[in-house]
Amino acid sequence: ELSPDYPSIMSAQFDTPILMIVFKRPETTGTVFKRIRELQPKRLFVSGNAPRPGNISEVAACKSVAQIFDQVDWPCDLVTNFRSNHLSARESISSGISWFFGLVDEGIILEDDCVPTQSFFLFCANLLEKYRDNKRIMHIGGTNFQQGKRRGEADYYFSIYNHVWGWASWKRAWQNYDADMKTYDKKDTETLLKTMHPDKHFQNYWSDIFEKVKTRKIDTWDYQWTYAIWKNAGLSIVPQVNMVSNIGFGPQATHTQSINWQANLTAHEMYIKVHPSTIEVNKKADDFTSTVAYGIIIGWAKQMIWKLRAMFRIRTRLRQRRDFFSRNSKCL
Repeated sequence: ELSPDYPSIMSAQFDTPILMIVFKRPETTGTVFKRIRELQPKRLFVSGNAPRPGNISEVAACKSVAQIFDQVDWPCDLVTNFRSNHLSARESISSGISWFFGLVDEGIILEDDCVPTQSFFLFCANLLEKYRDNKRIMHIGGTNFQQGKRRGEADYYFSIYNHVWGWASWKRAWQNYDADMKTYDKKDTETLLKTMHPDKHFQNYWSDIFEKVKTRKIDTWDYQWTYAIWKNAGLSIVPQVNMVSNIGFGPQATHTQSINWQANLTAHEMYIKVHPSTIEVNKKADDFTSTVAYGIIIGWAKQMIWKLRAMFRIRTRLRQRRDFFSRNSKCL
């Protein structure tokens, strides 16, 4: 059901370009398209991967996905890019985004399993305009992993983390992206990570991730975007509430096959009323994200572990004393 504020805010047709990245999942694609259809944007771009050679079921699934966009029944410039040859996720998604930014200067990107709220589109459009000429801001995300914790008084905060389940950016930022990370140097990256966070666990985790991406031990596209942002001292924007739900966890997913707490997160409506007064990273929020989203034990999590270990040691000593006195009392 549309928000009561929606008609007044959307007095004109939504003009920010939207890219949908699709493959072989008509069910989730249809759910995301339904949300876009409610918006009725002026410009919609679709980039679709081809089925794997010899995979008959994928041929049918990809055809069903493509047919979904025959349902565009509003005034819309629909531009499609359905591939004839199958590419890896790394190549297909990254080249699809590059194709998009070859045609537009800024826009919103949604994969086929990321269902946004209505206000997500306005959130992105507002901030794309506000930070259009601020080269330090490279990414606007719609996902929030803070588990209900509010970070500051504004309606969004700045982060080192570029969540990609529904996001927006500019051509001027994406031009720094390189799927092959040709400029990557292990020592230079380790030096960069030390300037970003003093914690060894953080440094080792991301050094290992970037090394595996560079050597193609991980087939993905998004860690390269993180690398590009960090290398260029860029920042990302995170909303105070989660605005996108990833409904694609499960066997059909490319990367999110194991279901965890991040799957199907509730998405909330939010309209920006307060902007941050300064541009600076919210370190508490990022340390929390490091732990709950990436399993990096730093900051509050490390202190919690120390406290638990201390409590365990105290309980162990008390139990040892109790057993000691128990044994000695039996001897009397």
